[in-house]
Amino acid sequence: MELPVWMDLTQWNEYKAYRQEMKKPLGPIAERKAIAALERAFRTPEERKARIDMAMANGWQGLVFQNDYPKPKSNGPALCQRCKTKPVTTRFHMQWCSNDCMMADHR
Repeated sequence: MELPVWMDLTQWNEYKAYRQEMKKPLGPIAERKAIAALERAFRTPEERKARIDMAMANGWQGLVFQNDYPKPKSNGPALCQRCKTKPVTTRFHMQWCSNDCMMADHR
């Protein structure tokens, strides 16, 4: 398998040997997926290399976890459709907004 330019061959072979010691060897498909996951989760080569070292130092099987991926941007909480000012989830707003509010959460 051809490694990306940023990948240190020595470090990657060390990680593969580490996985072999754990009796969880990386096959060709898993190897490609692991590298792709590193590239999606971390922007710089330094961050990626640091994660490989961290995984081995902490005894982790994987390199990337769900919390490592960039978070999608949120539009924030839903606003009341009647007054368009307060989040629907606030208890104060539920009492403040009149009963004829269009949001079902207010009824």
